[in-house]
Amino acid sequence: MKYIINQLKTFGYAIEEKDNYHVATRDLGATIIITINSHITFSSSYSTNSNAFTNHNGVLSYISDLNNSSYITTFLCEEQGSIECYAKYLGLYDLSAFAEFIRAWEFDTGHLMDVNKETDIYLMPEKELEKAMESYCHTNNEIAEA
Repeated sequence: MKYIINQLKTFGYAIEEKDNYHVATRDLGATIIITINSHITFSSSYSTNSNAFTNHNGVLSYISDLNNSSYITTFLCEEQGSIECYAKYLGLYDLSAFAEFIRAWEFDTGHLMDVNKETDIYLMPEKELEKAMESYCHTNNEIAEA
């Protein structure tokens, strides 16, 4: 675990040790919960907005799209109100292999989600969503009147 923590620190993560897991955070990207059993598990969670509650099939389609495009991460919705992300590092620790694992995790939970047009639909904070909808409605009214 010592090597993994050191490598995460090298990548700019702040590490907080808990009872039976570690929390890795950085300015950009998902907070990582790290647990170790016979493998290393990275996990993270995103809160969904009201669109995910009212359009369950849509959010499942969004999750399916993420899973079809991801390198190592599994996205799922175990309970209403959040989308979880998991990735497992299997095998012995290797500096370059673990670096690739971290890059793939960051791609999946960062870039992949950023470029998916449905991310904002289901993960945008509620207050921002309300403003976006007001702006959208205002723009559509202006177009309809023109």
